[in-house]
This record gives sequence, C-alpha cells and structure tokens, in this order.
Amino acid sequence: MSETIAIEVGNRVPDFVATLDAISAALHLNDLRSLEDVPPPGEPWPDGIRHLFREEVSTRTTEITSSGGELTVRMFSLASPEDVELAIALVMYLAEHAEVSEVTSDSRGAIAVSELANVYDAAWIESQLRSGHGALGTLVREGKGPIEVPGPNRSFVVGARVLLQLGADQPHVQLLEAIRRVQWIPIRSGSVFTAQAKSDQREIKIAMWLGEEVVFPYVEFCGIAIDPGADKPAVFMIPAARVPELAGDRWTAIDERQGIIADVGGEWATIVEAARKFEVTP
Repeated sequence: MSETIAIEVGNRVPDFVATLDAISAALHLNDLRSLEDVPPPGEPWPDGIRHLFREEVSTRTTEITSSGGELTVRMFSLASPEDVELAIALVMYLAEHAEVSEVTSDSRGAIAVSELANVYDAAWIESQLRSGHGALGTLVREGKGPIEVPGPNRSFVVGARVLLQLGADQPHVQLLEAIRRVQWIPIRSGSVFTAQAKSDQREIKIAMWLGEEVVFPYVEFCGIAIDPGADKPAVFMIPAARVPELAGDRWTAIDERQGIIADVGGEWATIVEAARKFEVTP
C-alpha cells in the first residue's frame, strides 16, 4: 500500500530539485539523504526515480518520480510520521515553485496545496500505520509470510513471531519503532547476491558469512568462506536457516529472520568444521 501525490509542472520544474543540498536547505533538514546520485548543480532534474530518506529517522523511503512534465511523490506503507511530513513538505515546495495551486492524490483526487497539511495530518498517519500493521497480519495469517518491509538501510522481516511479540498495546506503534530500530543498527549488513539454482534454475539469494560482526540478512543460503583472509577463499553453501544454530550465543535476532552475529574471533575454523555437515549444492 502507498499514497502518491502528483504535481503537474510542465517545463516549470523548480531549480531546487537539482541538488540534494538545495532540497535540504529548502526544507531545513540536515539529515536528508538519497539512495541514488542526484544531478550536479546547474543540471536539470532528469526523468527517473529518486528515493529520499532522513538518516536515523526514516522507516521507509520517500519516492520522487519525474516523468513527462509531472512530478510524483510517493509515501509507502508504514512510513514514519517524519517520512510523511517530509513527503508533504516536498509536495508543497514543489507546487509553490512550479506555481501550482492544486495537486492530485491517489485517495483524495484533487487537493488544494493549502489543504495538504490538513489532509495528511496525525489522524491520517495513525490510520495508515494501523492499516499497514493489519495488512501484514492478514498476509502472515494466510501463510504468505515472512514478509520483507524494505527501508533505506535494510529490510525488516515480519512473521508470526514478530507480530506476537508486538503485544496488544498499540501494536502498530510497536511495529513502527521495531522497524526504525532495525533500520539504523550501526552494524553493516551482509552483502546479498543472487544466483540461479543448479537444480531448477530458480533465482536464489545468498549472503556470505566471513566470521566478522555483521547483520545477517534474510536469504535462502549462506556462503561459508573457509579462509576469509585468502585472496580467493574457497566457499561452500549451507541453508541460511542453519546460521543461528552455528552462531550460537553470538546470534541476536532482530526480526523474524535477520540477526546480528558477533565477531567469532579465533573460533572460525571450528564453525567452518561444524558447518560442513550442512553443506548443500543449491
């Protein structure tokens, strides 16, 4: 679920969208970032998609699309209140500089720019958080989980255990804060690679475990490097579901499937030996 607001700008795209620094200055934010490169000063904003977020604040990205004389700003389900405020501020500033007094949204149709803050208020944000939590719960109960909720830094994985742990007291708020906490854990996430399974040619996701501290992501398989310090280390595969068992008390779960693995230090050879019994060929 998402909500998109469109601004018809024709050839009047505001100069301020040319750089991230200019956007930050216009919106009085010093923590604004983009997942993609933005054009250098003096160059027009090209057609395409950009994803903005606030460092250590956002739970989802805010998507800006430029295409055919139209700019759209998209808010995703389970966006934090700060993300919604960012999206509305962007729409208002774009509309002002494009000299547009009315925009169009998915759910409300035409909206006067002067009314945007009243439409997308705290009550709207609350309803969207409740709706997002409810939709995830329904999907999990229907056996469609675990479900990844993508964020600017990493995904959050939701399943039956996570939903149960949220409790009965404002679970939608607890879910939002859980997503935010996981999003900004100051530990790097393991790199994820895609490959084709030899057995049936389906696409599979693989993450490497090299023995250092890492947030181990939600993947199907784990690559174990026998000697991580080698120039071209030999690697064998195990099911990723076995990683918490091998990590033991070094594993700290952070959602339904992901976890922090502490640095194993000099015990890596022992873990490699234990992992051999789980070796598979995907």
